[in-house]
Amino acid sequence: MDATRGAAVLLVVAHHVTSVAPEFNLVVPSSVASIDRFFAPFRMPMLMFLSGLLLSASLSKPTRTYVVGKLSGIGWPYAVWTLITLVATAQLSFIAIAKTPITSPTYLWYLHFLLVFYAVAWAWNRVRLPFSLLAGAALVVSAVVPDVARLPRFFFLLGFFALGAHLASRQTFLTRRAIIVLPVGLSIAAVAAAASAGGASVRYSAIWAWGAISLCLAIVAASKWYRGSRVLKPLEAMGRGSLVYYVSHMSVVYLIFGATTRVGVASFWISGLAAALAALVAAGLLARFDAHSRLPSILFRFPRRLEPPITQRNRDQPTAGEQTTSSREDVQIRKTT
Repeated sequence: MDATRGAAVLLVVAHHVTSVAPEFNLVVPSSVASIDRFFAPFRMPMLMFLSGLLLSASLSKPTRTYVVGKLSGIGWPYAVWTLITLVATAQLSFIAIAKTPITSPTYLWYLHFLLVFYAVAWAWNRVRLPFSLLAGAALVVSAVVPDVARLPRFFFLLGFFALGAHLASRQTFLTRRAIIVLPVGLSIAAVAAAASAGGASVRYSAIWAWGAISLCLAIVAASKWYRGSRVLKPLEAMGRGSLVYYVSHMSVVYLIFGATTRVGVASFWISGLAAALAALVAAGLLARFDAHSRLPSILFRFPRRLEPPITQRNRDQPTAGEQTTSSREDVQIRKTT
């Protein structure tokens, strides 16, 4: 899980480098654009799918713990980094702030979606309907809903979140058949990836959802043989610190592109690689400091000193340590046994 999430986050950073470059009059090579489109069908669906796989652990907690954990670990960094981004990009306004709870005005829409998905999942679980039904219904709705306020994308990714929740208790079924599921799943996913690289409109398309679904099944099946390696340690670390990488990288990308443009660098390869490397290094340092210092941690979860103390009236409130674990398990995956 850590390695897969790390790979998805790495692809998100690479995508934002290629999408921001034209804003600084840099020409993205066609080969780079094709590679970006090749992975486009899988980045966000995979992240949502992995979050769904961990949903049952969250739903097993008391409602108060569940709500406080999600608001602390998802809602708080969403609000903080939305404000930081609006200020950094000179887009801060009353309208932008008012839109934040309804539809994200920045690239942080993923956290906004995730927070809403957890609310939907809680309600869905209360009525005891199968998550497979939610997954199918969401994908169907994504194909017919009007393209307003990212609604097709919202329902499409809700489908993958629910799919993860549905398959969480069926992982053994897939791993036992890994020798078949893995090659078939990768082959089907490759077809969708090739179509996307060729220019087909695959990303967030319900008609092409089978490509990303196949990759999700293949990765779950592959977990049967995954034992980790030194080569993939950095990727696993990125997966565990995925929240930090996701919210912080864009500011660094803009900063580096702006700096290289001002000194006259006109090459995408120089500016783009510098932006990607700087974003990853900065996020890695923030993730490290976040684990060992209280100051950076307030950027990624609700400040502990502001949390209400445990009293007779709120004994179901988690301790600071428990809250950190419950709130970040969906965005920043822990080591699993």
